[in-house]
Amino acid sequence: MRADRMTTQQFPWRLAWAWSLSLVAFGACKNGDRAPGKTVDGYTGTRTAELYLSTEVDGYIEPCGCTTKPKGGISRLASVLKSSTHERGLIDAGNLLFPKEGLDEVTKSQHLLKARLLARAYRQLGAVALNVAEADLHGGAALLRELQREGALPWVSANVIPAEGGPTVARSFVRKIGGISFGITGVATPEKLAHVEGITVLEYGPALSAEVKALRKAGAEVVIVLAHVGETGARELAAALPEIDVIIRAPGTPIERDPSSPVRSGPVLIVEAGSQGQHIGRLTFRLGDESPARPIPFDDAGLEDERRRRLTERKIKAYEMELAAWSVDPDKAEATKAKEGQIAGLKAELSRPPPAVVRPNGPHVAFELVALTDELKAEPQMAQVMSTYYQELAGMNLEKGDLSLCKKPDAEAATYVGTESCKECHEEAYAFWKKTKHGTAWATLEDQGKHFDLTCIGCHTVGYQQPGGFCRLKDVGVLKDVGCEMCHGPGSIHVDDSDPTSIVLEAPPATCTRYCHVPEHSDAFVYEAYLNRITGEGHALSKK
Repeated sequence: MRADRMTTQQFPWRLAWAWSLSLVAFGACKNGDRAPGKTVDGYTGTRTAELYLSTEVDGYIEPCGCTTKPKGGISRLASVLKSSTHERGLIDAGNLLFPKEGLDEVTKSQHLLKARLLARAYRQLGAVALNVAEADLHGGAALLRELQREGALPWVSANVIPAEGGPTVARSFVRKIGGISFGITGVATPEKLAHVEGITVLEYGPALSAEVKALRKAGAEVVIVLAHVGETGARELAAALPEIDVIIRAPGTPIERDPSSPVRSGPVLIVEAGSQGQHIGRLTFRLGDESPARPIPFDDAGLEDERRRRLTERKIKAYEMELAAWSVDPDKAEATKAKEGQIAGLKAELSRPPPAVVRPNGPHVAFELVALTDELKAEPQMAQVMSTYYQELAGMNLEKGDLSLCKKPDAEAATYVGTESCKECHEEAYAFWKKTKHGTAWATLEDQGKHFDLTCIGCHTVGYQQPGGFCRLKDVGVLKDVGCEMCHGPGSIHVDDSDPTSIVLEAPPATCTRYCHVPEHSDAFVYEAYLNRITGEGHALSKK
C-alpha cells in the first residue's frame, strides 16, 4: 500500500503496542529532569529540535564484545536518547533490520527475531522516519507489513513502491519537532532492490525531485533526505537538488574506519554515522521564530580540526612503525633520518593549540557523533529486553543446524575429537593453553548468556559446521573452546597413530583472519603477536 505525504497527525506511528517488557516511549517529547546533552555557546534560538540518526545498523542489536572497546547496542542508544532535554526524533537511512550478507537457513530465525526487536525498539525510542533499503527487505515486503500490524512503523521512500496489500510506505513525512517543520523523505539504489518481489523501484532522481518540491509546498522549513545511495550518490543528489538542506547518507563508513566528518556540497549538508549501530549521529537545529535562511549555517564545533588531528596522529603512528623497521638496516640510514624529521614536524603540528572555533551567532544546525561505548550505562528496561532475547535463543537454536555440513567426506577422513584428547601427549602445551583466552573461549559466551547465539559460537568452539565436526548446539560436547584443532584441523587420526604427517603442523595466518580475527571481532589483531600469546611451553612454535 502506498501512502502520500503525511503529517504526524495523519500517520498512526504511535499506535499502542503490547510488549511483555513495556519500554518507556522515548518519542519527540521534552524531558526536563534528565541530564542535558551538549550545549552550544552563544545563540540558542527560540526553537530547538534534535534528530538522532543511524546510517547502517545492519541488524546489530549490540556489539559482539570481542573488540578492544566494543561499541553499539540499543541499550546504550536508549541511554543517549533519555539524556536529551529537547524535543527529538529518531531516523534511519536504511538497512536497519538485517545484515546485508551472512544470512542462511540455519540463522534465519535468529536474524528475524533481531529484526523484530529492532523494529519494536526504534518505534519505542521515537522513530519518525525509517528509509527502506535492500537489507530491510530480506524478509520480504510482507514482513514490513507484519511489523506495521504489530505497531505502525514510519517507513518512507520516494522511490520504493509496494504492491497493493503491502506495507504502508509514505513518499515523505512532515514532522513538527521542537516547533520546527521537518520534511523527510528517502531513496534507495534501484539496482539493489530489483530482485525483491512485491515492490516497484523507480529511478530516485526524478522521484526525489518531485517529493522535495512537494515538501516545500507543504510547509517544510527543513528538508532532509535519507539516502541509501552511497557517498558518490549523495554528492550527486546534492548537486542535482540544491534545495535539499541535509542528506543523511548510507551506507555508513565501515567499522574499521572512523565515520566521515560532515561535508558541505554546495548549500547541502551531508552527514553519516558509521555502521553496525556503533555510533549515533545527533543533528541539533536551533532556529528563531522565522523560517531559516538557506543554506542553514553549520556549526561544526571544531569537528574538521579534530578530524585533521586524528589523521595526523594516525600518520605519526604509521611513520613510527616504518621507522622501527628501517632502523635495523644500515642501508636505510638516510631514509631513517628523513622519516624522523617528518615525525618531528607532525608532532610539532600537533603541539600547536587548535584554532579558535567560530560559533554561529544566529540560526544554525550542529552535528555531533556519539560513540556508543561501554562508558554509557545501559538503559535498564532495554537491557532487560536484551536478556529476554538471549533466553529466547536457548529454545530456538539448540537443535538448529545443517547436518550435511558436518558429514565426513569419506569413511577414512579425520573427525574432531576435542582438546582433551591432545593432553596425554602434549601435557605442557595443554597446561599453557588452559591459561589462555582460547582456553576459556566458551566460558566468555556463557558469562554473557551468548552461548546459544549461532553468530558467536563458531569462534568459541572447534569444528562448527565443518566436516567431522558439529552442526547443532546440542552436539557441541567436547568441542567447546578454541582448542588445538582450530589451527591443526580434525585430530582423530593423529590421536590414533601419533604420526606428525597425519595432522596440519603449521596453520597459515588465513586460518585466523578468514573468519574470527576480522575487524568486526578483533580490531587489534596482529598475527605474530597473538601467536606468541597462545603458544608457550611444550609447543613447537615456542622453540623457534
